[in-house]
Amino acid sequence: MIRLKIFISSVQKELREERTAIGRFLVMDDFLRECTVPRIFEDYPQSLRPNPKAYLDLLQQCQIYLLIIGTEYGSDAGGGLSATHEDRLAQKRKIPTLICGNGA
Repeated sequence: MIRLKIFISSVQKELREERTAIGRFLVMDDFLRECTVPRIFEDYPQSLRPNPKAYLDLLQQCQIYLLIIGTEYGSDAGGGLSATHEDRLAQKRKIPTLICGNGA
């Protein structure tokens, strides 16, 4: 069976618990565990040569992009955009995108 990689993204500090909960749900549910693999950027070790946009490399390896939006925009990742805003790469690559609001 094909397992789809799901990139789970949000403002890092604000919604860490939500990202972790979604990732945990995907691996705990019997059906979803068989057909998905959660990808949360913080779960990957930092390389010896820091790449400020390494999260985009991980996103390119995924088939689904899940973005959780809260009240914070996030810090500038370069060019005046936050890291979650920089994830426009998903749209350029036509990666199916699910956007959820936290409602906080």
